Amino acid sequence: MDKRIYDYELDGKIVLGFDTDLKAHTFAQAKLAQYITRPGLIVYPDGETETWLTGGVSERTDTHTMVIWGPSFPAESVADIIEDPAREEEALNVLRYWIRARMVYETLLDEELEAPYPGPSGAFIVSKNFNSRSDQSYPLGTIFFPPYRLIRRTVDAGGQREIILNNRWVHPDLEGSSEISFAAGTMLYRIFCGVDPFTNTTAELIRQDMREGVFVPPHLMKPGLDPELSAFISKAMARIPHPGELPQRPSPSAILEFISSNYSRPVSSWMRSLSHDEVSRINQERERFNKNRSFKVNTRRFMIKHTTAIVTLLVAIVSVVGFANGYIQRQLSKPNTLGMSPIEVVETYYRSFGDLDHELMEACLTHMRVGRSDIDMVINVFVLSRMRMSYEYIELAFMQAQEWIDSGRPSLTEVIVFGITDLDIRVLYMGEEEAHIDVSYLLWIPGTFIREAEGPPPMLHELDEYVPPPTAGAATNHDMLRLVYQNDMWRIAQIDRNSEMLPAYRDL
Repeated sequence: MDKRIYDYELDGKIVLGFDTDLKAHTFAQAKLAQYITRPGLIVYPDGETETWLTGGVSERTDTHTMVIWGPSFPAESVADIIEDPAREEEALNVLRYWIRARMVYETLLDEELEAPYPGPSGAFIVSKNFNSRSDQSYPLGTIFFPPYRLIRRTVDAGGQREIILNNRWVHPDLEGSSEISFAAGTMLYRIFCGVDPFTNTTAELIRQDMREGVFVPPHLMKPGLDPELSAFISKAMARIPHPGELPQRPSPSAILEFISSNYSRPVSSWMRSLSHDEVSRINQERERFNKNRSFKVNTRRFMIKHTTAIVTLLVAIVSVVGFANGYIQRQLSKPNTLGMSPIEVVETYYRSFGDLDHELMEACLTHMRVGRSDIDMVINVFVLSRMRMSYEYIELAFMQAQEWIDSGRPSLTEVIVFGITDLDIRVLYMGEEEAHIDVSYLLWIPGTFIREAEGPPPMLHELDEYVPPPTAGAATNHDMLRLVYQNDMWRIAQIDRNSEMLPAYRDL
């Protein structure tokens, strides 16, 4: 099981613990004790169920963090098995058990038993690794769904990487049977292709790829894969159909029937042998697909991201009717933080600096005045970069700070460098409706902005031609954030900042 979900001895017996990663005082403030009242569910292979109840809270001796515990369950994470390339045959059977168990779970939902944590990360199965234990009391294939809030707490405690790893299975907008089918599709993709279908770099981009159905078709990712299986997996992960379109996503029972038509059929039987030329042709086709997809996706997202600017330009040309239509479209396409955890909201806000995406920054705030100075700075840098391109005929006038550093810090005569590096996010308090988060980072801004704060650099007034000052790591910032949960979304309500100005003209 996960390192934060583990068996340990308590009062002479083995129990299952969920480490909240919170000290006693913070645990009490977060009111996590209420999680103890929520039940989990154990689903046997024959469809019988058993309620799992927590037993209490104890303090972990090595970290002094609070652990919510309950009866022991000898199992391992479904996700761990699905991801193991050496266990692909077992993984396919585990998926069958998981689908059956989720279907059973759906029939039992009520006020007491809330939906489980979606995807394979929120489920644990009695596997071959545990079935031979002498204290085994559960048959092979028994699945345990811990209470949703306990799994969510352990995921949040793992930080940004843990959140991204868990989000790759879960569609942000689907529930019930549709969510089960989508997750099953992502697991089938992983089993047969050996990689995840959604591999973008941030949780926000992964969610966007899922919404738009952006992934490489299985038959291109794994040459020789059965075409019918490839099409079936693709349908399970298809985007939500637009109004008027027919739904394509198969039901969980249809997926289970498809992969269980011959229960003993090995994974290798879904593959056919290909010649070297055939494999080379498919690889070339995948490269062409990736290029075409990248162009289409980037173009579409660029248009969506800059809808406001485009519509504003059209307003001056067309009519009042065009303004009205543009306003409606703008409201519908505005970004939001729906489905994001507090950590994701904070990460999105600070990453948006380097993207010059002030609209996404505004979406992370309860009110624009909370981050007014940050948004103004981003807008000013955007304007500065466009001015340099216009007056100096520079092809590349802007570069994100991390990209600049990773590129070996190239000459600053033809670029404007801006953005955040060394971002460190630490949760101080996590409640149901409020969270406190400590953030530290290094903000890189154009030397022009430093000059405005410190006065002109030496000898600048003697230059015949204007030379942009060098980019400098302007400030080491330490922000204390307060986030609130309103209208089903986490957003930043307060930013308290301590900033230490660094030398503006040091040798970089």
